[in-house]
Amino acid sequence: MGFYNWRLTGDALRMPYQVYEAAYAPAPLFLWQHPSSMPKYRHTVMRDFYVYNDYLFREQHTLQGLARMTWQKVKTLWIFYQGWRYLRLGLTIPLLMLPWLVRNHWTQFAILACCVFAVGLLVEPWVQTH
Repeated sequence: MGFYNWRLTGDALRMPYQVYEAAYAPAPLFLWQHPSSMPKYRHTVMRDFYVYNDYLFREQHTLQGLARMTWQKVKTLWIFYQGWRYLRLGLTIPLLMLPWLVRNHWTQFAILACCVFAVGLLVEPWVQTH
């Protein structure tokens, strides 16, 4: 991988995805980072995509916007992992069994890992459920 990165980017520790993000994305990947200036795009589809991402990033820099967008991300993730549209209770019913499961140390570790994963998703400016 280091050789591949070196041949593409000139640095063994810099991945091609980082070069792409630096060239095209004005909004960074995490909420605590600073945005860059909007680059010139040759295609309006790419410009529209990155302008929307920049809007989502800047929207979350107020307390009200952060709360609104966090709620939207939680709803999006919850609906995605529920399954089918009309069977939204698919994963809600097993959550009712959670009090009996938390007695096991491995289950506690799994719940902690899921919580850390969820927090990691929420510090990104947008959520992509795939």
